[in-house]
Amino acid sequence: MIYSRIYFLGLMGLTIQKIYEWTLVLGLCLMPVMAVFAPRALGIAPMVLGLIAFILHRIAYKNWPWPGRGFTFLAVGVVALGVFSSLWAVDGPQALDRAGKLAAIFLGGGLLWGTTRGALSHSDIIKVQFLKFMPWAALVATALCAFELYSRGMFYALTHPDLHHFNPAFLNRSTVFCVLCFWPAFYTVQHAGRSDKNILMILLGLAMAALLYKADSQSAQLAFLVSAPFYFLFPAARREFWAALGVCLLAGIAAAPWIAALMFEHGVVAVQDITWFQRSFAANRMEIWDFVARRALESPFWGHGLEATRVITDFDTQKLYFPENTVLHPHNFALQIWIEFGFIGVSLLSAALGWFLLQIRRLPVLEARLSLAVFMAALSVASTGYGLWQSWWVGGLCVLACLSLCAQHATRR
Repeated sequence: MIYSRIYFLGLMGLTIQKIYEWTLVLGLCLMPVMAVFAPRALGIAPMVLGLIAFILHRIAYKNWPWPGRGFTFLAVGVVALGVFSSLWAVDGPQALDRAGKLAAIFLGGGLLWGTTRGALSHSDIIKVQFLKFMPWAALVATALCAFELYSRGMFYALTHPDLHHFNPAFLNRSTVFCVLCFWPAFYTVQHAGRSDKNILMILLGLAMAALLYKADSQSAQLAFLVSAPFYFLFPAARREFWAALGVCLLAGIAAAPWIAALMFEHGVVAVQDITWFQRSFAANRMEIWDFVARRALESPFWGHGLEATRVITDFDTQKLYFPENTVLHPHNFALQIWIEFGFIGVSLLSAALGWFLLQIRRLPVLEARLSLAVFMAALSVASTGYGLWQSWWVGGLCVLACLSLCAQHATRR
């Protein structure tokens, strides 16, 4: 009787473990496909998957997964800074509200990141499953997104029956996330020793080329162009190149308000007659960056509080290219940190990015190139596109980190 119960419990444990493994792998792999049709769901889906995986991990392995000190310090630091900024924010309740939402997203992202780390250390099956499904999931997502653009939103129209005119910009978030997921998928195929390696690499490349050619998101196009040289060419074994990259990034962040002023003064004339820059509203961006930067320097030490840009209604602007004196966010992560948290925030951001680069540099060369390509692609989008604290963006970055980690572990010999 006792042996039969032990046998039964053993079978149950194995079943729970399999359920956990399949839930985590398929959940992560389906994120890019989901993002094609509902990119805003990235603000909640990682939290749900993280919570489910966290519970299943405890049942399967009898321990609690931990996201690690790096993620914990980052999440707690951002939320704490947002809460403290409510003391001097333009709109204190708004800052507290956003800090609370960020806390929930980071909690869910931390659960997902922790369970992914824990699962990879416990089970080789997860690596095998990830190798099977991730490249195909990314290929399907990219192909679907491209099909939507070329068909002018065939599937999009089914879920929006009142839509009278399809705008390709409706798919900008989806396009961006497909681009960010490309490198983990490509790396998995390239280094996994698959029998279908060549054909899958070609299909991924063709799907991405078709997507970028038709895309209305210049941020996505720029992110791919920026990240590709880092993936293929960056001399990751040479410390001096890492040092140079770090200095350039940190100097650019520190000097962002003055760079914005120079770009608006001298850059608009250079780009306003070039079609690609016209389509990307480069002149509009430069005017936004200029008036946000000038407002940021009015409180250079501690800034104007979390999400200050959203509530400021009287930016000093001539409205030469951007017709409003309000804007939801600066369209640049460095300027957003400057206007929200000033020098304090810039110092903490610089420390965080320097730590990220140090952790990436310590990886094996090929893994370092993958992580750096993903890092630079995300940084490129954050420099030109979306608000830093948008829920879908924060959640998407958590998913992207998990996908990159799985790709690294799955291809290790």
